Amino acid sequence: MTMADNLLFPDFSGRGTEWLGGCYTFPGLIRDGNYQPEVVMWVEMPSGFIVAVNVFDPKGPNPFVETLLEALDNLPHGASRPSRIRVAGRELADKSRLALGGRLPVVNAPVPELDEAFEAFAASMDSTADPTYLGDGEIAPEAMETLFAAAARYFRAAPWRWMPDDRLVRVDIPRLGIEGGCLSVIGAAEESFGLLLFSSIDAFVDFSTTPPEVRDGVSAKAEEPGGFFMLSLSFDRRGDVPPKMLAEIKRYRWPVAGAKGYPIVFAITEARRPRPVSAREIAIMTAATSAFVAFFDRHGDVLRSGRTEPVTEVFRGEDGVTVTLAVPVPLPAWEEWPESPDHEEEHAGWVEVGRNDPCPCGSGKKYKKCHLASDEARRTAGGIDEHTKVHQMDFTLVGDIMRFASKRFGAQWFGRAGKDFDGDEEALALYLPWLAWTAVAEGRRVAEVFLDEKQSQLGRDEVEWFASQRKAWLSVWEVTAVRPGESIDLRDLLTGETRTVIERLASESLRVRDAILTRVAGYRATSVLAGLFARALPPIEAAEFVKRVRARLRMAKRPVPVERLQDPMTGRFMIDLWQGFIDDMDERNDPAGPQPGMRDLDAKSTRGPTAAEQALLRKAKTAHYREWLDEPIPFLDDKTPRAAARSAKSRERLDLLLRDLENREARLPEAQRLDVAWLRRELGMD
Repeated sequence: MTMADNLLFPDFSGRGTEWLGGCYTFPGLIRDGNYQPEVVMWVEMPSGFIVAVNVFDPKGPNPFVETLLEALDNLPHGASRPSRIRVAGRELADKSRLALGGRLPVVNAPVPELDEAFEAFAASMDSTADPTYLGDGEIAPEAMETLFAAAARYFRAAPWRWMPDDRLVRVDIPRLGIEGGCLSVIGAAEESFGLLLFSSIDAFVDFSTTPPEVRDGVSAKAEEPGGFFMLSLSFDRRGDVPPKMLAEIKRYRWPVAGAKGYPIVFAITEARRPRPVSAREIAIMTAATSAFVAFFDRHGDVLRSGRTEPVTEVFRGEDGVTVTLAVPVPLPAWEEWPESPDHEEEHAGWVEVGRNDPCPCGSGKKYKKCHLASDEARRTAGGIDEHTKVHQMDFTLVGDIMRFASKRFGAQWFGRAGKDFDGDEEALALYLPWLAWTAVAEGRRVAEVFLDEKQSQLGRDEVEWFASQRKAWLSVWEVTAVRPGESIDLRDLLTGETRTVIERLASESLRVRDAILTRVAGYRATSVLAGLFARALPPIEAAEFVKRVRARLRMAKRPVPVERLQDPMTGRFMIDLWQGFIDDMDERNDPAGPQPGMRDLDAKSTRGPTAAEQALLRKAKTAHYREWLDEPIPFLDDKTPRAAARSAKSRERLDLLLRDLENREARLPEAQRLDVAWLRRELGMD
């Protein structure tokens, strides 16, 4: 570092200690403020000394890096300056690196010692309680096991893929005191998935029309003994579930559908605030969820289409509880719905909600973690373009094919290729359309049988889409160029084919050299993604994935024929293998972990580097890689990059290393990126 560097960045060099940092949410409410506080905590290791704690209202900015810098500037008595920082998660690591400007190493890795420290700290606070599925012992483990089983069936059924949020199902459970309630599926925006049970139609109307802030301070019906306004079943990632609740799941062996299928149940107050559920409310949600899954299985076509013919069915559980479900649910005409006093555009469905407020959808999650991104996209969409219409057409046909296949071929129509699938929600975005268009029953693709029998009911566009799907194949594609909001260029790493794909959403989050598992369909004069695994792999992991697929196909070097990749068993192998790579990457918390588009960095809480600082960082990075050209690299079998470029055997591996570097640099602000093309020119690899 130069003297100028030292002026910009104070010296934080340490004496072998490590500081662990993290953000946590207290399980209980601050009684006088009626909100769940959040906490920033920094602990010194190996001493375990707490060097900083900052409790804050989640409606305000997150002071994570400010707390770190304050502790470094005003070192607590008895603490040592750290030699490195360790945090869990890409978001916090990015924030810390940006604030420190590279002067102090920041490691993205699990922080179990800090998790234990926070548990002890939270237990000492009178205003909070450890989160638990079993409450204060009121809820029996057996009752929660039954709920978990029902929730797992619901998660696998994924009704949000076929039903909009405003499609209601009436529910009556006389033994449990539910009369005239209604169920609403959430997740159509692919943000937060679950099932809401409203105590009445009036509760749904009130929830749909009144902004959360108008309800603040209201003495809600939900807070009366034995009553509730709404019950919410939603699903969290495993990493977001508090340790005590994970321990309960492990102890009682409750079934979970996947790494993103951990059920969370809240009673939601009229003010949109979550509270713990009672044993009775667990029984209500269990009975309603089980009945809904069975109802959806039998009448999914009615629920998806919104047809008006009445359907009523009675379900009786093993415990003797009777649940009656019915559609349609009569609602008042829109013009008769109550007006929101604070929002003139309420008919359009827009509600001004703070990033850290509870999401209006009722999931119990923060708005920024739930529907913020999709709402912003809808605000700026300005109508539906042709690209969106193609995706909507595909979405509708996939649902039609799957329901047709279930009725035509029975419950096991998907055969071996679809058997026992337990992938995460990220995989379902690819798995379900792949299954619908690829699966074979009685010697023929079910999509082709559907076309033969239903073609007279389809439009010209839909018939053309069937022809496009017939030629599509599943493969791993490398992103070679990105035009955000417009399109991406792809290269198939197995066949060598190249495509330019019209893609609005994915082009906003993907970066050059990301590898994606997808089917690309040519439709008229364009190409579109026809099902996409929602997580990408970086180049080095993608190269290993390609190696494994080629080994299965026994094709080490030559381009793989498209016909081999259209085989359902090959496709299922690739989906399962990709899921395994993603799981492994998450488990080791690789710095390339969560993909772009899933991050939620809060720019207000961190001062970005100035233009002068960015210029210095870029200059230092260029100087580092100029020396790197002549240093032995373990990945290159201890050859220097210059030597590897002259070796036919090592050149391919060097190219992979440069692609990986380009992929990582593409995630940085443009002003901070290294010019990887310069490196390639220096090595003769351009």
